[in-house]
Amino acid sequence: MSKKICMFGVSRSGKTCFLYAMAQVMNSGVKEGNTRISLIANDSTQQSILNDGYMEMARGYWPEGSTETRTFDFNVRVQHDDRYVEIIPSLLLHDYRGGVWQGQANDDVKERQELLKSFADSACIAFLVDGNTLLQAMDPMDVEPIHRNVSTIDKLRSRQQVSFVENLFMSFKRASKGKIPAIVVVITKSDIFKSEKEIKNAYQYIKNVIPSIFAQGSGIDAAITSISLGDNLVNNDMRLRGDLDISTNHNIHVPMVFSLYAYLSDIYDGCDTEEQAYIDSLLPTLRKTFADKLELYINGFPAFAL
Repeated sequence: MSKKICMFGVSRSGKTCFLYAMAQVMNSGVKEGNTRISLIANDSTQQSILNDGYMEMARGYWPEGSTETRTFDFNVRVQHDDRYVEIIPSLLLHDYRGGVWQGQANDDVKERQELLKSFADSACIAFLVDGNTLLQAMDPMDVEPIHRNVSTIDKLRSRQQVSFVENLFMSFKRASKGKIPAIVVVITKSDIFKSEKEIKNAYQYIKNVIPSIFAQGSGIDAAITSISLGDNLVNNDMRLRGDLDISTNHNIHVPMVFSLYAYLSDIYDGCDTEEQAYIDSLLPTLRKTFADKLELYINGFPAFAL
């Protein structure tokens, strides 16, 4: 049986670029000790789409954003303790078109209702928010001086974008009949931040404005991480300027590894003794892979990835 990861982002969150970069890094495999985690598209046409998107960035051009909802089918593979396992033969990653979440047309409303239902059997839900939107939304005293010159309209628009995640998640919780999957909030374009303090303040801002996920008593397993595709990256009329570095150096693998961790934790009780022993040996390695690269919360309380 296939599992799903649902991914959506606020406007201009870099969702498509993240997908291409993540698929490239995870295709090569992420290594931790004697364990390698990788994924590959089950369909060669889809793999070509992902490869072409990556090559476009490598040539110095930003790819166009998604204009329609797309589903990519991945095989998640693990080599651990000299054992090779196709641990999720079919992992469906849903990449939702941006306009579907805030569009007012009848078709948008209908599709949105169907998509909320589809969240229910997900291994993980990834919410993407870009760093520039966060910096514009935050209090001026919580950002570096270079980021304080924001118009009232831009600040209002950015705050609406971030708080919309809370609206959407509340709609999902009301419609959900079963257990809520794990949530990971992914701050994209994190190379825009000028200091560690600024990033920490951004994390705190997210926790404050999305209490249904991060408040104590939420009942949710949730995480926050920040990623980028390199350093000093800018979009100059779709030309990519800056230092592109699509690798694990900037946490591009963390959302997928966390999703795998959430999936294995979720299925653990339904596994036989041998499968549970394998998961028990694998989970500590996964935790090491994202240790110090995300903040993890269980029911709103900080959890340490030890």
